[in-house]
Amino acid sequence: MSLSFCVIVSLTPISIVSLSFCIIVSLTLVSIMSLRFCFIVSSTSISIMMLSFGSK
Repeated sequence: MSLSFCVIVSLTPISIVSLSFCIIVSLTLVSIMSLRFCFIVSSTSISIMMLSFGSK
């Protein structure tokens, strides 16, 4: 009983650290993808505005 308790106690910080690392990595990827999406949308709208102003 005490041995398994020691194993659980020693494994819990490792799992918490790995979980937080996975969360940070996934959040970073999501923010990078949303940034790229915002950049693509803004550049597309800017080019559309340029084209519409150029046609006038």
